[in-house]
Amino acid sequence: MRIKHTYIPVLILALLFTLSSCEEVIDIDLNSVSPVLVAEGYMELDSFCTLRLTYTTDYFQQESAELAEDAVVTLSDQSGASEILSYMGMGIYKGQTLRGTEFSAYTLTIETEEQVNAGVSTLMPVPVFDSLRIEDFPFGGPHPGEDFPKMLTLSFHNDPTVADHYMLRLNMNGEPMDDNFALASDEFTSSSETVEYTTMMFPTEDGDTLSMEVYAIDKDT
Repeated sequence: MRIKHTYIPVLILALLFTLSSCEEVIDIDLNSVSPVLVAEGYMELDSFCTLRLTYTTDYFQQESAELAEDAVVTLSDQSGASEILSYMGMGIYKGQTLRGTEFSAYTLTIETEEQVNAGVSTLMPVPVFDSLRIEDFPFGGPHPGEDFPKMLTLSFHNDPTVADHYMLRLNMNGEPMDDNFALASDEFTSSSETVEYTTMMFPTEDGDTLSMEVYAIDKDT
């Protein structure tokens, strides 16, 4: 037993010496960069287009994002109809003429003093919910006093004749949960009339409200 007690501290000291000798200070040059335009927009069925334009801020600055208030934003559909979105303040631009219709392709063009950007997207049919269930995590179990995740599974209908793509978002008490959105497709279930999406969630407080949103998007989006 005396031999074992002799070697343990020697090994620990050797390990500490090795770790301390590997320390090195590295200076990373985080250069400032010019602001980049950020566009956050959406369009739903039978509704107008909404877009928010801001500029990125420097990593070392704590100020809020600068608003892009002088852009010319044009929305056009595949038939050739178009409109210029009206500026509503706070970086938000809204349409007042073109409403979203299923399988219509829309082109959004954003023109500023520095550049012109354009993107195309197709509005897909609204997904149809089937069920939402919460189950215990299939492996292991919680230790006393520890929270343990559960499995949240959402099922919704799928059209086997169309290659479908989705964005899913989890909300808690009406607010989007941080980092809790995902992209999904029917790539591996294209022949099935139902798509299932499963994610982990941690226990919530009594009275909390949980909701899932499913957005149908095109592949490029």
